[in-house]
Amino acid sequence: MRIRFNDYQKSDEMSDVKETFNNDNFYLNGIGVEKDEDKAFNYAIPYNNPPARTQLMSGLASDKIYYFGGYGNTESTLNDIFYIYLTQPFYNFYPKYQLVGLLDFRGGASAASDANNIYVFGGFSDSGTPKDELYIIHTDSLQENPIPNYVQETNSTPFQRKWHTSVIDNKKLYVWGGVRLTGLTESLGDGIMYIYDITQSVWTSNPTPNQPIGRLLHTATLLPDGRIIMIGGLFSSDVRQLDVYDTKTNQWTNITATKNDVIPPIVGHTATLLPDNQSILICGGSNQSEYSGLASLNASNYVWTVISPNGTNGTSPTSFFGGHVATLYANVIIFAFGGHPNNSLHPFNYVGTNNTVKILNISNDQYRWVDSFTPIPVAKQNAQASDIKIIIIIVPIIGVIVFIVILVLLLYFIHHKHPFVIIID
Repeated sequence: MRIRFNDYQKSDEMSDVKETFNNDNFYLNGIGVEKDEDKAFNYAIPYNNPPARTQLMSGLASDKIYYFGGYGNTESTLNDIFYIYLTQPFYNFYPKYQLVGLLDFRGGASAASDANNIYVFGGFSDSGTPKDELYIIHTDSLQENPIPNYVQETNSTPFQRKWHTSVIDNKKLYVWGGVRLTGLTESLGDGIMYIYDITQSVWTSNPTPNQPIGRLLHTATLLPDGRIIMIGGLFSSDVRQLDVYDTKTNQWTNITATKNDVIPPIVGHTATLLPDNQSILICGGSNQSEYSGLASLNASNYVWTVISPNGTNGTSPTSFFGGHVATLYANVIIFAFGGHPNNSLHPFNYVGTNNTVKILNISNDQYRWVDSFTPIPVAKQNAQASDIKIIIIIVPIIGVIVFIVILVLLLYFIHHKHPFVIIID
């Protein structure tokens, strides 16, 4: 399926195209060409005031954060796709969103991205129809293509669901949790991990005897060692109770973490793996009350720490949203959209009230809320990467030299304290 606009957009480069364009035409890269798609080209339009939303999908690809779908402030699903370009500066109240097209109406789905693609699974449409399709959004060509649910074994394809999570590790998509959807009937899903092999285009399921009960509106964070840590969510909102899935062994472990009592049970929060690859920062969400603080989980010893920002260069949020999204880029975390619980319906149904971003600078482990984003120059990023490579090369060399020096000194000491004597018969 090609991404399309409701209304035709035309730029100066298209002035030689004379055809008539209609609302239902398909578009490539933001421009619709009814009779000649070869004349299409890359194009996006400013999107200054997108609808507020919660439980949207997002993905980082090619220096852009893509946002799409979700629930608006009337609890109807949305279908726009737009991005923030991270090579340009912006303010938190004016993120310079760029609209690139429309997808199917979808809310409550999961999204996981690699270098150039975003994989979207589940959710349901504006009419309430549940979805079990797996879609891939190619950010280089801006196409949304359904991927067939190839079944390798019985019951290996995940059921229709919403409010679940997914992550990508080693060319495999791991889908877990959520609410099972049967028509308009909702029930807690099973605790089975479903795995989609991106290379082989095959679904498999991995039921295990010790798998946890399902969660929903939780977070799933992938660590470099292959652990996926499930935090919070309905039916297990206490952040001390962690369910950890090991992608190397395909086994579950339940961990009881150590926490500060200030951290409440949370649902609808975000969890971001920090640059040290061992700390997970949670923010926002709610249970019986909204959580406006920050807390970090050390994934080495499973200890929680409350984070207090060291001053601020911008507006520090007095309360935070739930159902928002968070993206780590360089030395900042960009939180976007979200809303507040609609208690008249359900304490975990969020109503979209925000369409801007909040920016947390985490440079040098000094957490600061800031009002603007300034991209790191490419040269500086390359320099930082080069410094890391140099350190990786030099440290082992120094270690070898130190070892040799110690060995020589040890042999010298042994020789002078116990000199060798050669006896000749």
